[in-house]
Amino acid sequence: TLSSGNSTLAPIDGTHVTLGGSGTNRTLIITPVTNEFGAVPITVSVSDGLLTTTQTVILEVRQSTNVILVDHFDYDGSGSLTAQSAGLWQQHSGSTPNQLQVGSGLITVDGVHNSEDDNAPLIGGPYMTNSGTVLYSSFVINYTTLPNATGAYFAHFKNDASGYLCRVWASSNSPTSYQIGIGNSSGSTSATAPLAQNLSPNVSYTVVTRLVLSNGISTVWVNPTSESSPRATAGDSTNSLGIVTNLVNISAYAFREDAAEQGILTVSNLVVGTSFAAVTGIVPSAQLNIQLTNNQAMLTWSDSSFSLQSSTNVAGPYSTIGAAHSPSYTDSLTNSARFYRLIH
Repeated sequence: TLSSGNSTLAPIDGTHVTLGGSGTNRTLIITPVTNEFGAVPITVSVSDGLLTTTQTVILEVRQSTNVILVDHFDYDGSGSLTAQSAGLWQQHSGSTPNQLQVGSGLITVDGVHNSEDDNAPLIGGPYMTNSGTVLYSSFVINYTTLPNATGAYFAHFKNDASGYLCRVWASSNSPTSYQIGIGNSSGSTSATAPLAQNLSPNVSYTVVTRLVLSNGISTVWVNPTSESSPRATAGDSTNSLGIVTNLVNISAYAFREDAAEQGILTVSNLVVGTSFAAVTGIVPSAQLNIQLTNNQAMLTWSDSSFSLQSSTNVAGPYSTIGAAHSPSYTDSLTNSARFYRLIH
């Protein structure tokens, strides 16, 4: 028998989650609903009529391989996040388990009443400080109870112990508004970098963060339209020689319930990845320049995340030119017409 913890992503309807085979050779085939992303626990129970054994597997359906954690929190049930996610999320600190709640596509981070901190692993982790990797996160927040003027952090990257970086803070700056900040320490918000943007309670905002693993530089945006949108940036602790002292390899993403000054907020649509575009879906525009020289097309473009394609018909089909790489490519023209495009 089968059960799904997220019927939006993988319903048990005879099509999306199916069992096959016979005897001791059985198969489990999971076909996610098209264009749905997130996490789904699938539970398989086997019985011979007397004894029963059960196993749960967790499937993450991601938008691309640049996404290393995705959870839209749209589990069928509600209650403890660790239970509803079948252990994808695990408690790592806090005095009371099963307090961080999930339901209706949201988790509720309640520092006023609760004290549970949960994390979920990153696919391909740990990501090492010498790997050259830059990590990004994106999620939607909505504050129902404002933090106080001191504030507290509620989200962060973490290692496999208690090393936390790129901590997202919130603190009130008036009785009716708050600000988001970023920092790598556990000190007060005043010791971190606040984003000069007044936010209102009961309004949803998209928060995006970036962590440069090699130097611990952390950045936060609210409702960005590009990576160059207004942002706040904080550095890491350094010694007298200017060497960063508390860099850690990153293996998970976490949410924190800890203190009354934190307030109460809901979080939805978490995506963690290795590029700004992967977590936001915002792809920067690209310009392709073409110059004709000696019956050859000289093509130049600046963004290496785009590939060059060509066709002899403007309507296609187009094929990728494997030898073409930014910033330039020269193509010998052997047809009466040639059309080019960039694809992300």
